[in-house]
Amino acid sequence: MPTSKVKDRLSKRERDLVAEIRILKSRLARFERAEHLASLDQQDVNRALHDSEQRAQALLNAIPDMMYRIRSDGTIIDFKAAPEQLLVPPDQVIGMNIMDTPVPQDLRERVLHAVVKAIETGQLQEFVCSLDMPAGSCIYENRYVKSGENEAVGIVRDVTASEQKHRQLVETLDEGIWQIDAEGCTTFANPKMAQMLGTTVEEMEGQHLFAFMDDEWAEEAKRKLDARQQGVIEQHEFTFRDKHGRAVDVLLSTSPILDEQGHYAGALASAADITQRKRAEERLAASEKKFRQITETIREVFWVGSGDWKEVHYVSPAYEEVWGRSCQSLYDRPLSWLEAVHEEDRQGVLALIGEKSRDAVRDPAFPEFRVVRSDGSVRWIFARAYPVPDERERTGR
Repeated sequence: MPTSKVKDRLSKRERDLVAEIRILKSRLARFERAEHLASLDQQDVNRALHDSEQRAQALLNAIPDMMYRIRSDGTIIDFKAAPEQLLVPPDQVIGMNIMDTPVPQDLRERVLHAVVKAIETGQLQEFVCSLDMPAGSCIYENRYVKSGENEAVGIVRDVTASEQKHRQLVETLDEGIWQIDAEGCTTFANPKMAQMLGTTVEEMEGQHLFAFMDDEWAEEAKRKLDARQQGVIEQHEFTFRDKHGRAVDVLLSTSPILDEQGHYAGALASAADITQRKRAEERLAASEKKFRQITETIREVFWVGSGDWKEVHYVSPAYEEVWGRSCQSLYDRPLSWLEAVHEEDRQGVLALIGEKSRDAVRDPAFPEFRVVRSDGSVRWIFARAYPVPDERERTGR
């Protein structure tokens, strides 16, 4: 083979090798750059994760509530709480079962029931309880929510101060507050409620609802309690009997109380004393009855109307006998009585109506005038009008 051809082949091979080396170098550079970028991305991810964890921890530390994770069997697997919120040393909490904690048995069972139900249903479970702590009796709001396949998060908030303010408000209300359990026995009553019934809060506690009413109203109360058990919320009037047997009329606003399972656990009512109003209504009804007895038995026509004569509030049955028109026709058209006034007398009567409508009723008497009935008969009328002043001393009727 000629020397020149060999050289050409070698030269081409060298060029191919150089090209391959360049490609490899380019690929290596891209790989190194990608590895560097990946390293930077991972650093950013780690930094963001760390910042997120720091913010979450800061948020948890800022929340004063006690928080803990608990399994369905009652084992506590993590917690966050101040030492004064615990009844056991902090280093003993993790791994302890809620049933072994030094709190009352019924509260331990209540907590475990709420945890299990939160895990099974995925729904928030909550209740309020009281607990004796070293610093004194406290009231806690408990909430439990599912946080994993077999665990829940519990959040316990001290609401003692809030409850005390609420109790202070309830005890100073001018309305009675009365709470009963499912059997109808008193579990709470504020001082106003006890005052209405002529007794004390201490004497009311544990007393059955029926102890404050007679047999007739006890039957009504049974019907109302049946409605509470059906979830009915309503407002109605009721009559109790105080400690001395006196009737106490109240306006009740009532609603049912349900337990964690949604079952009826009692009822809560606010009571406004309406005894004086009821007595006033009874006196008014008696007065109106006497008024009607008088006006409906006299032969004279008696009516009550507005000061401008454009409205009739009441007219006695004698109107139909004297005018020969129905009472309803006068209610419907208050000035229709003028249509029956003799045409020769009508203008004079109209003039006096205008005068007496301007608070100038110095002389209550009308001049005598005639009324022509539908059958053509004529009745002579002697009428008088008396003003009834309103609260501003103006003629209202």
